[in-house]
Amino acid sequence: MKNKTTRLIRLWLIAMIGLIQTRVIGQTPDSLGVKPTIKDSVQKVLSSFQTLQSLTLPLQKEQIRGSYRLSVAFFKTSHIIFDSKIVYFDIGSKNIIGEKAENLDNVLKLKAAYLESFETNVTVVTASGKYYSFLVNHSENPSKLNVVMEPILVDWSNQNVTYNQGKGKILLSGEGMDEASFKRLSAYALEQKNIKHIRSIVGNVSVEVQSILTKGNMVMVSLKLKNKSSLNYEVDYLKAYIRDKDNYKRDVTQELEVKPVYVYLQNQGKTPKTIGEAKGEYGVVLLFNKFSIAEHKTFDLDMVEKNGGRNFHLVTDFATFYNQMEQL
Repeated sequence: MKNKTTRLIRLWLIAMIGLIQTRVIGQTPDSLGVKPTIKDSVQKVLSSFQTLQSLTLPLQKEQIRGSYRLSVAFFKTSHIIFDSKIVYFDIGSKNIIGEKAENLDNVLKLKAAYLESFETNVTVVTASGKYYSFLVNHSENPSKLNVVMEPILVDWSNQNVTYNQGKGKILLSGEGMDEASFKRLSAYALEQKNIKHIRSIVGNVSVEVQSILTKGNMVMVSLKLKNKSSLNYEVDYLKAYIRDKDNYKRDVTQELEVKPVYVYLQNQGKTPKTIGEAKGEYGVVLLFNKFSIAEHKTFDLDMVEKNGGRNFHLVTDFATFYNQMEQL
């Protein structure tokens, strides 16, 4: 459209110059009353042309933003981590499936919808006011599956387990909490002891609920794992449930799993060890979106050993959950 408009303007300019030349040549100086020249007439037309051209609002170089090249696969998921919360994103065609990661405000998941070649665009705007443009094509072997846009460095120790093991800040939904904030809150939670007598011991290994904290729309539960035995303890899974208080058979139809949006693990010893290693003491913090339990319900934590029989079951009843919970 812009090229067509430019061509029309140029044709108009040529016609005007020809008309002016014809009129000037066909008239005498006396009839004009002045002595105009072709140069003066052309300058006048050029001035009019510049005025008309200014109305087309040409794009300046600094106004043009380039696009990042990105490949996505059908059998793999790509993740893009942005500097702040995603407030808008648009995908140019149905060849790409895209959505924000669950409970994470600044992580976008992308994958190909079909096993065929294509090229389209993805646009993202973040809460910091930054605009990102991507040209995306299909490849079953992308050179990069995880991309961090303008990473913010976070000082993580080797023992921290997070959703993102690379560089970059993860923003959690609800409170807009990032990794650094959660790390500070986790360190605080592991120093608290507002829950008593919720402990499970098998052999020389024990797991204890230390604190239940709430902040805004978040609930944090901190645990202490002590392995005094000479045998390593490898966690197969740690899950949380809301169950009926009198449901001793643990009927799955009467329980609701509560999934943490974030898990923080910390070695509390002087030397770095793997979580659960023999002769070690470890802290675990689980971050949940806000939830509640009814009076006839309990909040349960089940920790199961991988390829072993040292399994733990921790029960927090209604009264303990609400009466001993601490608000930050």
